[in-house]
Amino acid sequence: MLQGPSPASPRKNMSDSAPGAASASPAPAQRVAGGGTLHERLVARHRDAIEAFRASARSFNSDVDAAQQQRVVLLHNVLAESHASTLSMITQEQQRLSEQQAEAQVHNEALRDADPDAVLPVCTDMYHCSTADDQGRSRAMTLMKQDRLRLVQLLVEVRDHYRSRVAAIDTCFADIASAEEARCKHIQAAVQELMARLTRIAVTSTTESQVLAQRILHHTNEQLGGNYLGMQTMATQLRQRELYKHQQYQRTLIAVYRDTQVHMAQQHVTWCITVLRSALFHRPEGRLQSVKAAEQLMGAIRSEAVGLARGLTEVVDSLEVAQPSASTAELQVCGGSGANGWLRSFEPNVHLPVFVDEDPHAVLEEWHMRVSILLRHCGARCNELMARVRADEAARTSVAAALAEQTLSDLEAIAHPLSEESSLLQRASLAHSGTDKDGQDVSPDEAADLLDDALHSLTDAHSGVLAIKQSIVRSAAWAFCVPTIEKEGQWFVHLVSHGFRRGYAQFCADAVKSTGSMLMSLEGATDILVTSTRGLLGFLRGLYAQWQEKEMDYRDEVARLELQLRVLEEALRQQETPAAAEARYTAGLTCLQSIADAHTRYYEAVRSRVANATADVLQVSQACVGELSRQAGLSWARLSSSDECEIPDTPQQQLQCKNSAGAVPASTHESVPAAAAAPRWSTSHGEEFTIDSVAFRFACVAARSGGGDVTANAGASLEDFDDDKTAATGAAPGADFQQFYLNLLPELQPAQQHVSLFLPQSQVSEWKEYLRCALMEWGLSLQRHAWESWRLYTAAFQDDVQHRVAEVLRYHHRRPATLQATVYEARVRELTDAKNRGDKMLSRIAERVSRVQTLKHTFLTQTSHNDSDQALIRERATLLVKVRDAMSTNAVRALVSRHDALCAEYCTALADRCAEAVHNLERARGVIEDDCAQLLHDRAVELRGGDTAAQLPVDDPVQMRVDHLRSEVQETLTQSLKAVEDQQQTRAAEVDNWKAAWTSTVEHSSAELSVFQTVQEGLARLKAQVQTLLTTAAAEEAELAAGVAMVVREVDEASAAPVMDLAAAIHALFKESPPATSPAGDGGGDTPLTTEDLKNMVEYNLKVTKAMQQDRIRAASACTVLASLDKLRGLLYARGCRLGLLAHTVEMLRVSPLHYVLPMELGEEPEAVRGRAGSRSVSSKAGRRAKDVQGAPTAGHTAMPLSTPATYAEQVAQWTAQVLRDAEAAAQRHVKAFPGDMYRRLPGMTGGTVEQLNAAVAALCVAQEERVKSYTAKAGQPFRQRVQELWNTLQSTPSLLVRTLSAGATTAILERVEAVLRPWWRFQAQSSEQWRAHRRAVKLSLARQPNATALTSLKEAEAARSDTTELALQQAWAWSLREVEDEVGLHVARCWTALHSYSHLLKGLVTPQHLVPTTEVLEGGHHRGLRHLLELRAQHERAAAELEGTAGAKKDPRLQEVIPLHRADTPGNNPSAASKRHANASVAAAAAAATIESAPLAQLSQWSDVELPGLPLNTCVPLSQYNAQHPQTAVPPPLAAAAYVPAAVRLTTDGKGPQGHGNRRISAATSSASSNTSGRKGHASIAMDAKATAEVSVPLLVPRAPLVLECAQLLRAAVQSVSSQGNEAAGVLSNAFGFYERQEAQWRQTWVLTLKDMTTM
Repeated sequence: MLQGPSPASPRKNMSDSAPGAASASPAPAQRVAGGGTLHERLVARHRDAIEAFRASARSFNSDVDAAQQQRVVLLHNVLAESHASTLSMITQEQQRLSEQQAEAQVHNEALRDADPDAVLPVCTDMYHCSTADDQGRSRAMTLMKQDRLRLVQLLVEVRDHYRSRVAAIDTCFADIASAEEARCKHIQAAVQELMARLTRIAVTSTTESQVLAQRILHHTNEQLGGNYLGMQTMATQLRQRELYKHQQYQRTLIAVYRDTQVHMAQQHVTWCITVLRSALFHRPEGRLQSVKAAEQLMGAIRSEAVGLARGLTEVVDSLEVAQPSASTAELQVCGGSGANGWLRSFEPNVHLPVFVDEDPHAVLEEWHMRVSILLRHCGARCNELMARVRADEAARTSVAAALAEQTLSDLEAIAHPLSEESSLLQRASLAHSGTDKDGQDVSPDEAADLLDDALHSLTDAHSGVLAIKQSIVRSAAWAFCVPTIEKEGQWFVHLVSHGFRRGYAQFCADAVKSTGSMLMSLEGATDILVTSTRGLLGFLRGLYAQWQEKEMDYRDEVARLELQLRVLEEALRQQETPAAAEARYTAGLTCLQSIADAHTRYYEAVRSRVANATADVLQVSQACVGELSRQAGLSWARLSSSDECEIPDTPQQQLQCKNSAGAVPASTHESVPAAAAAPRWSTSHGEEFTIDSVAFRFACVAARSGGGDVTANAGASLEDFDDDKTAATGAAPGADFQQFYLNLLPELQPAQQHVSLFLPQSQVSEWKEYLRCALMEWGLSLQRHAWESWRLYTAAFQDDVQHRVAEVLRYHHRRPATLQATVYEARVRELTDAKNRGDKMLSRIAERVSRVQTLKHTFLTQTSHNDSDQALIRERATLLVKVRDAMSTNAVRALVSRHDALCAEYCTALADRCAEAVHNLERARGVIEDDCAQLLHDRAVELRGGDTAAQLPVDDPVQMRVDHLRSEVQETLTQSLKAVEDQQQTRAAEVDNWKAAWTSTVEHSSAELSVFQTVQEGLARLKAQVQTLLTTAAAEEAELAAGVAMVVREVDEASAAPVMDLAAAIHALFKESPPATSPAGDGGGDTPLTTEDLKNMVEYNLKVTKAMQQDRIRAASACTVLASLDKLRGLLYARGCRLGLLAHTVEMLRVSPLHYVLPMELGEEPEAVRGRAGSRSVSSKAGRRAKDVQGAPTAGHTAMPLSTPATYAEQVAQWTAQVLRDAEAAAQRHVKAFPGDMYRRLPGMTGGTVEQLNAAVAALCVAQEERVKSYTAKAGQPFRQRVQELWNTLQSTPSLLVRTLSAGATTAILERVEAVLRPWWRFQAQSSEQWRAHRRAVKLSLARQPNATALTSLKEAEAARSDTTELALQQAWAWSLREVEDEVGLHVARCWTALHSYSHLLKGLVTPQHLVPTTEVLEGGHHRGLRHLLELRAQHERAAAELEGTAGAKKDPRLQEVIPLHRADTPGNNPSAASKRHANASVAAAAAAATIESAPLAQLSQWSDVELPGLPLNTCVPLSQYNAQHPQTAVPPPLAAAAYVPAAVRLTTDGKGPQGHGNRRISAATSSASSNTSGRKGHASIAMDAKATAEVSVPLLVPRAPLVLECAQLLRAAVQSVSSQGNEAAGVLSNAFGFYERQEAQWRQTWVLTLKDMTTM
């Protein structure tokens, strides 16, 4: 509503029409253009203002009304389009259902008119396909389920359409309301503007203007009220109309859904019936496959049966093959003995058994095994086929029954609602649209309440579908489907099983089990074959074996006689006299005659045995053939009278006649016509047989025939799968069905049950007849081959014996003459030749003995020294001269070795000559001994007939002559050995004299050589030491030069990072952070953060940030420079001491490389340092303050033991003195042991006395000292240049150190604050998202009573969120301020540590002030030019001025002493002083040279310690301010620098100097100073007032060196700068967190008002 303006501040309100405006204005007067009085002009302006207001109001209202009308038209179009879309969707579903019902009616009529036994096609529709199985049923149910869900989804879409229409109505009228509100605001602003213009015109009173405004506002409010009432009425009517329409659409869709359920049930039943009556179950493909399998099995078994008959025929055929093919004397022939024959184990060799290596029944056993496997295999396949057919039919019946049961279950599923429909119905319900709960979280009662009334019917089962299920179960069309399928399957199983059992039984009888089976005949034939072969051929081989034994006896007798003859011949060869040899010769002739008689007797015996055995062979063969023909059912045909009278001429004819006679029956009264009427059979050779019996008469067949026929039980091996009783009692299937499958399997028809199914009977009969013929042919062939073998063997045997005996006797007739010539006469000649050879051998041995005596005489008459001995004597004299002049131990050792070798050669020369003579004598004696032994051995062997162990008797003449020659040789050898021993003893005595003289000479020479070696070793050692010293000095110089160059390069290249504006950086950080109102950002994680998570994240971030900060500080350029100085200071000091250039010493303190800048906790310092630090008294006075500060900790730096190394010249002088002492002592010891002059000389010696030796050694030592002095003189100038260059470089290190520390501190503050803010921003974003979610969850539906629990949970969740956020905000605020305060304090500690590290490193560094003055001008000291020196001077003057201006500097006498030194000690500041130093350089150098060697080095006075104003500590304490303002969430202040710096000093500065002192810990000082702080730009007060608050600082006790003072001043300024930036950053943080705090308070207030408004409505 519009409000009237107040008098003091009139509001600008205007209505669209102002009815009271004309009356309120004065009467119109005639307007004069450009003239009139002021009142008239004001009245005209008044009237124009009102007219302008009225015109603008009309125009604005017309525009607004047109826009409102357009909105209504657009709303009408949107609603019409939505209704048309919904109606089109419903109409389409109704039409689709009608088409499906018409199609189903056609299928139902066709099903009713079909014949009961007819095979029907499968009914298909949009749900059911031609796949008539469970998969098709499942697919149909899935499609029906999807269709049902689609219909329910349409209800959801209808509800969505309704909600979209209602939302369009709400949006339209919201826009209308917004436009009306904008109209109200516009008119109000226009009225305010009109009142302002009227007030400025002031032609009427203020009361009149207000009355006019009130009228306008009243009229406008009336119009706005009417508009609002009409708008609400129209909106309500439209919403009610849409609700009615939606309910109508909903009921229509529900009816369509119910009709669709009925249609689905009917179609599903029709599909199931057509499937059960289709070809799938009545002419199934599986049954046709069973028919094909039966046909294939019958064909396979027939093929195997034919293969069985073929294999047995091949066995019979093998009787025609024999190996070998013809008989010989050594080999017999038998049919069937081939490699794969029936009698393959037959052995043709007559000297071996008939059958070897294998049982002759092996072929029979193999065929028994093959037939057994064949029958078992056929039976297994028949059983498998019958089992498979039965299983297929049973499975088909079970599938049909399961399909019927599942169809009835599907009807239940169609009737009942789906589980997915409940959530969709809730979504489709209007009662559920106002909640956000999921369907799973709603109880059943609540879910029922959330559904619309029309949708309740869809939650119950469909009664119509259940009625369809009850009616279909009772119908005949449904009841006979499954039983018909079961009946057809049982009939088919009976047909297949009965046929296969019958065929298998017949097959077993023909093959194995009957007496006339093929295998039974094969067994009897095998027995008769084996018996005939062993009976005939075995008999022959027995005769051959007996003859072989006789042959062996004959050979044994001949061998015995031959052995007796050989013994006689050996005895004849060993006789020692001719008479004995003749007696042995006569006995040998008698033995030869006995051997000839034995051969003649054996030949006569063989002829007699062959003649006697022929009749026996003929009788055995006739018996074998007769038995074979009897068992084969044959008999020989009767011979005619003419044939009986013929007399056989040959053995073959005799054999045939015997066979015929043996075949005549015993009864001679049999009638001739009966014999002639019997069937006859002729062999291939013309023999005729009468067939007495069709069946075989085998012994095995006769034995088994008594037990009865076994064919009755042939089919017992097949399993009985046939339910004959069931098949007989049950009704048979239709004729069409039976005829269909009988046509497919004609072999299994009942009319064919007497026909063999697998093996024909004709084939069995043919095989038996063929076996009979083959057996008889084989028997006759065996008889012929046996007789042929007998004939060949006997003829060959007789010929062989005759030939062998004739050959032996022919050879034997020549043997007596051979015995006489080769044995008897040869032995007589050997005895004569042996006597002649002995005489000749004795003559040769006597000649050799005479030559041995000649060798002895020659050796005894030769001289004792030959030419080689004389040469060795001359060489010894030369060695005596050389050993006196040898100058080294190795030379003496070589000469000694050569003398020893010479003595050995001298002795060896004689020993070799003696050994050679003795060897020659021994070799001659050996040859003589060998000849004697050979002579005696040969003589004994010849006399003893070849006995190698025989010996001659003692009295033999040859033995006596040999003994005499041996004694002469032994005497000659003994005399020669005695002479050799005498010569060797003489030579050994001479060599001992030589060695004694040589030893005396060598001792004297070695003692003298030891003296010279001692001198030479000392000189060589001195030279090596000097050379090593010079090499080491050069390496030290190079290392020093490289170190200085590295420091210069590092300082020149070092660039400290610029110091950032910390407050601006934090401002930028907050700008980059995600806004609090953004739903995304860091807080978008799935898991909400807790305050504990926030704390852990902050701690982890701070840990990582601090570690990175330490690594960055250690890698900074300032630390690199300090590390280089630490390494270089020891090199400089050691180099200066060795060169002798240091006038003052340095102080070495051990500085940890890890703590050049990073502070070290005081607890890590040595105990002594901490003890001194803790002994200070708190109440000490100001006069003792400097002394107490001197005992403060020094950053953990401890003193290093410092030693002054000797100079190069001093070191060489020590070495030289030692060499001289060693040389003189060695010479004196030698003179005492061996008086007289020495033979050897050193360079510069003219005689061999001790004095001349000492003088030569001294001259050589002086030369080495001069080398070292020359090097020292040359190395001084470069060393001074390096020191000066390093000193010049150090002038820029204080600023580098300060810039590095400041930049690192600001960067660390920013990173640590960011490490706190990042987790807080993520937490705050999640909290903001939770608040927005809670606010969105507040709806009017929560005000209902059922939703009271949800409202309470929502309130509790928001309260928990608010409390957690408030706690996290305060923690993050305090943590960020704590990090700022902590990092500022750590910056102070780092500055303090860096200052002490820098000053302590400088204390140990050699500077130009530490060096001895020199007259030379250094090139490296002034190479930077005058401009650089002036800059350095100005820089130091500025630092001194700042130092003088510090608090207390003018009053403190210690600082008064520092300032002049700071000006005077800087090089380059006073050019006149430098010139004066050069002018007085000679005097200074002389004084330094006079005192440097006597006086110890003293420290420079400028390196003494002085106390400076400390580093401020409590200038940045924002956390104390926060703790004072927020005591509930106070955070303990950090220790900051308390753990790293000594006790702080509190100074109250007011510009006049120090007023008092006090000591306390840093934490206490910072806590007390947190009450008086202030900030900039309106931020929270952080900084302290320097003039009103006591400043807490860290005391500084540093050397008075200029660089240290400059560094201290710069560090104090850097600490103040970083503290100032920290205060500004704390102000920015407090301002930002204050914003978050206000925002959270605003959200809490908004939440309370929202809940209050919801409760009120």
